[in-house]
Amino acid sequence: MYISATLEVKQYGVSSVRDSLCDIKIESVAKFVSDLANSEYKFIKGIEASELDDKIKSIMTSNGCHSVALRRLSDEKNNWIGTIVIGYIHNFDNNMDIELIEKMSRSSALAI
Repeated sequence: MYISATLEVKQYGVSSVRDSLCDIKIESVAKFVSDLANSEYKFIKGIEASELDDKIKSIMTSNGCHSVALRRLSDEKNNWIGTIVIGYIHNFDNNMDIELIEKMSRSSALAI
């Protein structure tokens, strides 16, 4: 089994992760996939110091990500059907509003 990014919204000047997140064997990123499937929402501040799988850390950091928000997408039966991955290329200071990021990702998930 594999995971892949199928849709990507990006800004000019920000590197794409879609090609890097294509046909990755699940066993090589088992912890990451388990987190995606079982967590409603997760914010990881500081990817390099996180407990993510080494392959995912490498993909994220090589594309400039410092932090990432993960929002689980579910169908009407609450089956996991995908994940919104929001990568941040800037370091956050202590004034960052993690609750706002969580609310924004929730409203985005409901709109999909």
